[in-house]
Amino acid sequence: MDVVARFADPNALRVAVDVSYEQDSARARRSVAKQLCECVGVAHREDALAMTYCAFQGDIAHEAREFFFSDGWRSVRTESRAVEDAFDPSSVVYLSPDATDVLDDVRSDKVYVIGGIVDLATRGIPTSLTRATSARLETRRLPIREHRPDQTH
Repeated sequence: MDVVARFADPNALRVAVDVSYEQDSARARRSVAKQLCECVGVAHREDALAMTYCAFQGDIAHEAREFFFSDGWRSVRTESRAVEDAFDPSSVVYLSPDATDVLDDVRSDKVYVIGGIVDLATRGIPTSLTRATSARLETRRLPIREHRPDQTH
């Protein structure tokens, strides 16, 4: 299924990756670009997944083009605008391990945002929550603590 059909499907799971974060090294930028490339493979296999990479520009876009041939990615959309500009903010649910509220329902009229960040240098800092809150976006966390209390976020 092509990307246009995916986004036209009212039942598709809409996921966005926010790649607006500053990465602290070339290695971190390359890691994010590689993870985006791996997500392209998932999106290619899953017809019910409509995935967008937001704020796809600058160093991350360069790494993705240079090393992972992102100009040929056909299973995802790339968007230079920020999440809150690319989508209606009232439809966005920003996933953050530091959010208070738990994601307990997945709806096809929402866009679920994942922060595209290598978090080794920011461990313990509520980076994605701060980003989402500053953009006045709804936040939720996955119910990992409830189902796997032995796991960290």
